[in-house]
Amino acid sequence: MQLLKSIASGIGRSFDIISPCRCICCGFNACEDGLPVCSDCIGGFYRLVNTPCSRCGRDIGLCECDGNPLTFLFWYVPGDAHRMISYIKNDADVRFARFFAELLVMRIKSQHRRGFDAVTYIPRRRRGIRIAGYDQAKLIATEVAHILGIDCITLLMRHGSREQKLLSASERRRTMVNRYSVIKENTLNSENQIYGRILLIDDVCTTGATLDACSSLLRKAGLKQVIPAVIARTPKRKDV
Repeated sequence: MQLLKSIASGIGRSFDIISPCRCICCGFNACEDGLPVCSDCIGGFYRLVNTPCSRCGRDIGLCECDGNPLTFLFWYVPGDAHRMISYIKNDADVRFARFFAELLVMRIKSQHRRGFDAVTYIPRRRRGIRIAGYDQAKLIATEVAHILGIDCITLLMRHGSREQKLLSASERRRTMVNRYSVIKENTLNSENQIYGRILLIDDVCTTGATLDACSSLLRKAGLKQVIPAVIARTPKRKDV
């Protein structure tokens, strides 16, 4: 078993040499230790994940402009943030998912002292999966679950294929009707009990309509607590 682990580790290191992980900010190769941010971009990345809310001035994790604070890594604004989310959505390099999962778990633990029974995710459109070859939210959720040492389970099924990113908040809420459903048989754990506390993962929170709708569906299915966490969040306008 130890030999297999050593071989697997060696394969991972070889993969970094054969196919270096490019910087998630500028697109160039990462410079050391497989970190997907090069030395030229590391300062900007650090500032990005520590940018306070433009409305209330609070740090990420403390902003309550929309009610309950949402766990996320950085604001979804033009520039590096958009490029990184594009890589997550369209580049199947699992090293990106691992990197963001590690950071997200650190932020989750800083905001939530209680543990979770399992991790689930908001499924991607089938068309998006066909084009990219994977579901980015599932990829991140799987890595988060691995780090936390709990199961990643599929609790939600998506119906329809209409793109959401160009819709307004009110339009998104209207289109949420019948867009998702709960896979009831997956709500039970190994002891045939309904999961109590679930971590719900997505890549971006734009208006919050999808997270709210899916959280509500899961609670109606019997889950006691649904805690959302995303990589990026679109900031609200100051005049909203």
